[in-house]
Order: sequence, then C-alpha cells, then structure tokens
Amino acid sequence: MKIFLQVLILFPLFLFSQSKIDGFVKDEKGEPILGVSVYVDGSTIGTITDENGYFSLLISSESNSILVFRNIGFKSEFYQINKITSTFNVVLKEEIKELKEVVVGQNFFSRKQMLKLFREQFLGINVAGKNCIIENEDEIYFDYDRKTLTLIAYSDQPLIIINNYLGYKIEYQLIDFQCKFGKFSMNSEFVTQFQYAGNSLFTEIDSSSKINKRRQKSYNGSTLHFFRNLISNNWNKKEFTLYEGSFITNPQLHFKQTQIENGMYKIEVVPKKIIGIKERDIVFIKMGQNVGYEQDGKGEEFTRPVIIIKKYTPNMVLVVPLSTTLRDGSFFFQFQFKEKISTALLVQNRMLSSKRLVKKIGKIDELNFKILKEKLIDLIK
Repeated sequence: MKIFLQVLILFPLFLFSQSKIDGFVKDEKGEPILGVSVYVDGSTIGTITDENGYFSLLISSESNSILVFRNIGFKSEFYQINKITSTFNVVLKEEIKELKEVVVGQNFFSRKQMLKLFREQFLGINVAGKNCIIENEDEIYFDYDRKTLTLIAYSDQPLIIINNYLGYKIEYQLIDFQCKFGKFSMNSEFVTQFQYAGNSLFTEIDSSSKINKRRQKSYNGSTLHFFRNLISNNWNKKEFTLYEGSFITNPQLHFKQTQIENGMYKIEVVPKKIIGIKERDIVFIKMGQNVGYEQDGKGEEFTRPVIIIKKYTPNMVLVVPLSTTLRDGSFFFQFQFKEKISTALLVQNRMLSSKRLVKKIGKIDELNFKILKEKLIDLIK
C-alpha cells in the first residue's frame, strides 16, 4: 500500500523563529505579475504580490515546508523554504488548459454518490470533517475506471473549504485524488487504497479559546499527527505507540518515507517477510504479552531462541525454548548447535502464535530431534 501525503486539510502548520523571505514574481517576458498568491503550504502564512510583483513574508528559514506561488492562468511554482538563502526571482509560465474530453456513459455512478464518497475520504467522517463545507463543489470533476475500480477526482480551481468546527477557511489546490475499491462499488466500506495530494492555504475565521481547544483535541492522535511524527523521524512514544500484534514495535521498521516533488512525501508500508517454518527449525521469537489464542502471556517484550516441535495450524506451533545455561535432568536436553552446547527446556514447552517468529537461525539435527521428542513425550506422560 502507498499513501501520498501532503498536509491534510483539517490542521495548518505552525512555524516559529521567523525571518524575512522576499522576492519578485514575473512572467516569461520579464513583466511583474500583480496579485500572485504566495503562501506556505498547509499554513496561515501568505500574501499577494504588489504591482511590482514584489512579495515579503516572515517565515522560519529552517522550515522544510513548501512556498507556493499560484495565479490564475499560470502554472504554480514550488520552492523548499530551507533552500532559499536571499531575495529571489520567480518566473511563472503561462498555463494552457486543455479541454477534457467528456465521454457519455463513462461514469457508472451518480454525481451524488461520487460526491458523498469524495467528502468521506477527503474531509473525513469525524466531527471536524462532517462540519466542513466545500463551497465550490461544482468545480470537482469525476472519472471512474471500471477496469481498475478506481474513482478519480480533479479540479481546475482551488477548492474553498469552510471548516467552522475548527475555525478555518481553506483554499485547497487538488493535484491528485484516487480511490480504489475491492469491488464494483461507491461505498467507503469497500475502499482498499486511497491517496490524494495538493497544497493548501489556511485563513483563520475564528480564534476563540473554544475553537483552539477543539483544534488541539482534534489534532492529537490524528492521522496528520501520526504522519508528521513519522516523516520527521521524531517518534514520541508519549504520543503514539505502534504495535505489531501485541508487541510494541519501531515504526521505522514498518514505514518507509521518501520526499518527492512539490514537497510531498511518499509513505510506503514495508511488507513483512514471511518466515516459512518446519519441524526441527530453530528460530528467534518475541516473548511478552499473549497473542491470539495463547494463554497467560505477561511481561515485557524480549526475544529468545526456540525449537519448532510441531506446526499444528498455520498460526499455532508447539515450541521448546533454548538456553545457553547447561542443565541436567529429565526436564532438560543438551545438544550441540553451531559448535556450542545448548539446553532445551522441555518443561517450558508451549503453544505459540507464529506471529511471534522473528528470524530462522538453523535446525537441530534429526537424531537429536528424535531423542528430544522422546524425552518430551516421557515428560508429558
């Protein structure tokens, strides 16, 4: 699964330690352009150019955010703020709009159905999302690809979104919107993959204490909060804890983030390697709290080697833990593994979920495995 993440539409970006950034915006003929929107993507920081094409903003020079230049009739330009070192000139190229071909019968769903799906996926279905209004929904166009079961949305004009719940007006330039389904449907229940990208300018319409409390409450624990932590590689366990099964895990092991053009990030879920196991395999497993149908699992997470005695189902295996401490008696069995003597703790045999498996490290030889199983059977008797 891939997620293309631009700053989401509910929350602006706040920048501190500000410094001045200024410059001039001209066309390809060198003429200044009046009224160009210049803003920090996903923030409330913005201005427009004067009759000389001049602009000036107070922005954190250390920010890795994107400065957007947008004007009707021209292609938008994007600059990474922390790479701007002095007054600079921006040239906007004329944009020639091609008329999109309208194919009768192309869409298999009504516009009302597609708009409903768009709102649910784009704005969200939480309280803040449900209280958003897109003032110019007529500017949104839809295509549905029957072969790939994908809904595509686009707009030539910025979407004007009023978020009364959080006190913002947002101008959102939609660059990409794709929603894939697992079956022929226009129901969010069957969405298997969703991505959108764009840039946004926030304007505050209400800054009361009540609204500020809502903003903080809505942001904490949100998808945007999660991905900002992930992208900045500043994982705060006080804010988020990611689990794999019942085990706390490092998010960097499961997500790969790459910055691509226009300040967007590509977030990829790293596929988990499937460990094929058989009897006699010696593997490392995660121990700790119980997983699935296991019983009485408690304590902190740790790893230890075990021998796979029997695989009962694809998800459950019988194992015997190993130790480097030498022990004698009917409860234990010693054998040589990788030029060292290991002790199988027969009395600690147990059923475990295969989700605990971390890494295969070898096998016990057939003769010792046969002896071990015989001792285990005698112990059970």
